[in-house]
Amino acid sequence: MSNIKEKPCNRPQRQLVSIKVHFTLSTDVPRDVPCGFFEALNRKYNDQSDLVQSINLTHSKKIDFVGFEQVREIQRSLQSLKLIVLEDEKINRFEEEYQLDTTVQAVEDLSLTGNLFDSIFHILYSLEPLENLIHLNLDCNYFTDYSRQLRLPVLSRLKSLSLNATRVPYEFLIELSNIFPSLEHLGLEYNRLEIPSDPGLFGHAKLKTLSLANNPGLLFSRLDFSKLTSLETLNLSSISIDALDERTLRTLKNLKNLDLSNNMIQSWSMVDSLRKLTCLERLRIRLDFLHKDTVTARLYLIARIPQLIYLNNVRISNNERQDAELYFANYIRRIIHSGAISNEEELTLREPHWRYIWRKHELEELKLGERLSERVPGRLADNVVRNVRITCSNYPEKVKYLLLHMNWTVLNTKALLAAHFHVMARRYVIACTFSNSIEQIWEDEDKKLSEYTSDYPVELCLRMTVPN
Repeated sequence: MSNIKEKPCNRPQRQLVSIKVHFTLSTDVPRDVPCGFFEALNRKYNDQSDLVQSINLTHSKKIDFVGFEQVREIQRSLQSLKLIVLEDEKINRFEEEYQLDTTVQAVEDLSLTGNLFDSIFHILYSLEPLENLIHLNLDCNYFTDYSRQLRLPVLSRLKSLSLNATRVPYEFLIELSNIFPSLEHLGLEYNRLEIPSDPGLFGHAKLKTLSLANNPGLLFSRLDFSKLTSLETLNLSSISIDALDERTLRTLKNLKNLDLSNNMIQSWSMVDSLRKLTCLERLRIRLDFLHKDTVTARLYLIARIPQLIYLNNVRISNNERQDAELYFANYIRRIIHSGAISNEEELTLREPHWRYIWRKHELEELKLGERLSERVPGRLADNVVRNVRITCSNYPEKVKYLLLHMNWTVLNTKALLAAHFHVMARRYVIACTFSNSIEQIWEDEDKKLSEYTSDYPVELCLRMTVPN
């Protein structure tokens, strides 16, 4: 390395020059300024400018606008408007010189999303004369002023109120039943709600839909739904639930739709508590927290909550429910065969709804405390078949060896085999091969294995009959 000479660089050496650039913002740039409700209303709905009648395109084509002027004429008649949408219009007040009950007296649906209101009571007092108002959307108005008069405003016909991302405090919610006596739908998402240690009751008997999603400061144990006797839809997604309080759930007797997604629900005992919601039809929940295999978690959950119709927005078919319940029944058998359970009391304490599945499918009586892997004297139906070779037509390379009891029905056996190969039991039949190479198809699902044969099978094969 010492003999190598460095070659000089012949490129011209130029000095680097850094230029400092200053950016300035001119004060002459026009800015959006707050405006009043009627100013924004006239700007959007009562515009007197002429409409473009036609547009000439290339290739000598022409588009004529027909009917737009008639729409504008209807829109300019503010007294007949039933729907008013003034979103992101920088509105911060209602002008006192105008009367709502004479200007927009027919409005039923009003959206003021994304404006600059800072007082919710200013809005409610101003809207009080609108006797036909049914839907009100105040999302994304950051309210900071909650001062009010001695008399509360009353919007007697309002049924739907959306207060998402408004930072409304819990104290305001206690007055809802007095301000909105007919309220049925309430949205309170993204509000950083925190319930005090001694909360009052909010809501009332007519409320049917309530969304408290994305309020991570809420504690489920402090939520009190005792007044919400008519509640049918409840959204509790992303509020950091890690436990379900049975006392809270017990009051939701009419609940049909429940969203628990994005919460840390990791225990099957918490899922079992949802069985108390006898009217529950739809449930959204994270399955990967319950089991690493979400397919298995779905089957277990369907079996545990028999009243469910939709799970994570997917309808539960009759075949899927039957497969799930039989899969769960074989899970119970595996617990018993392992010797972890010695009596029915222990089994009921661990899996309280196993009797429901046994009665529904008329399954054979469990022999608790007896290891089924041991032969007992007597009939073939009392013995266990050892080392039966199990295959599946879909996966010929996979071979399993399982213990089968001759008192099991064909349906139970098929469900057990399907669970091991992760296939749908209803789409298969069992082909049984004996030591003399004679093959027999077991199709009658209600028959016991002992009714089909008086000999031990050598191999059972799941064969598909219904294509996927």
